[in-house]
Amino acid sequence: MATGVAPRVATEPASEPASAPAAQANKPKRVPVRRRPMPCPHCDAELERELAAAATAACPHCERPLMPVEVAGFWRRCAAGLIDLALLSVTAGPIAWGLHRLIGSVPLAPDARGLDFALTLFATDVSVLLLRAGPVLVLVGLYLMISVAWTGRTLGQRLLAVRIVDRHGQPPSVVVAVLRALAQLAGTLAAALGPAWIAFSSERRAIHDLVSGTYVIRAVRVVSG
Repeated sequence: MATGVAPRVATEPASEPASAPAAQANKPKRVPVRRRPMPCPHCDAELERELAAAATAACPHCERPLMPVEVAGFWRRCAAGLIDLALLSVTAGPIAWGLHRLIGSVPLAPDARGLDFALTLFATDVSVLLLRAGPVLVLVGLYLMISVAWTGRTLGQRLLAVRIVDRHGQPPSVVVAVLRALAQLAGTLAAALGPAWIAFSSERRAIHDLVSGTYVIRAVRVVSG
């Protein structure tokens, strides 16, 4: 029977005072959940916040089982992104450099260094910058699309034990993977506002997650009916 995703954010419970009774110390940990309830992926009925912490999560309306998950935190997603960035730096970077050498592209600021180079780039027309960055953007986009469509996660996410799912807990389809990659590139080019949204989202979702309807999770606990 199909299950759906009920995201929750895992945080460390507040520590009890040193003078608290032993009973309080042994009190079961409360599982924080998202601030707004998520609709059931089967019948779209609004769910209660506490449902994600239930031992056997099921929709109270359609009675179909749900799948509580632990979303990947901000720093874990940042670490996975840095791993992917390092991988692309040693693959897409040299390939793009070779293509520019092959077609004889003239450097934008061959003699500029440091701040002068940054100011030169800032004064350059955006269309010129996008054209020069075209090979890198294409390679990065292909990496994101193929990785997510094929395995549901990038290499960095695999090493950090996280993966991408849709609202039904399934790996993204090819269409969703393409949409997500395009939104991720656009959000990164826009002063990295897309990835930065993770820090402000209770579900730790970036803008490209919101656009594509995906979640980045750490673990999945399947509840049998």
